Amino acid sequence: MKKVLFLFMLLLFVGTAESYAQKAYRVTGNNVNVREGAGKNYPVQDDGFGNKLQLYKGQIVTGGQKKNGFVNVEFQGAQYFHDGWVSAQFLTPAKVCAKCKGKGGFGKCPTCNGQGWKVCCRYTGKKLCSACDGEGYK
Repeated sequence: MKKVLFLFMLLLFVGTAESYAQKAYRVTGNNVNVREGAGKNYPVQDDGFGNKLQLYKGQIVTGGQKKNGFVNVEFQGAQYFHDGWVSAQFLTPAKVCAKCKGKGGFGKCPTCNGQGWKVCCRYTGKKLCSACDGEGYK
């Protein structure tokens, strides 16, 4: 419920306040832990299936607030959207694809509205941007 409320509030204020501006990042490490707070002393979150919540190398996430060398990120998992804290050392700014300008695809995926997350777009049968393979970022 907390995550649904968070996403609703985020959507409500998108474009109305600069403090809600998000930046895209590419994950540079394998099995990067997503923590409940900004520090190694916080526990690793559960993915909803009893496993550690981790990011994979090359995955695109969006982030905002930075604290103690960690970035608060949001991303789509296998079935759920997640948010948590990731060490900034495993993130690098992602560049927007010049061909699709970050939209992810030319035929928008009905599940993610063209955001291009591999988890959904690869299985929709919709045409993806050939330059970024639907991710929207390089």
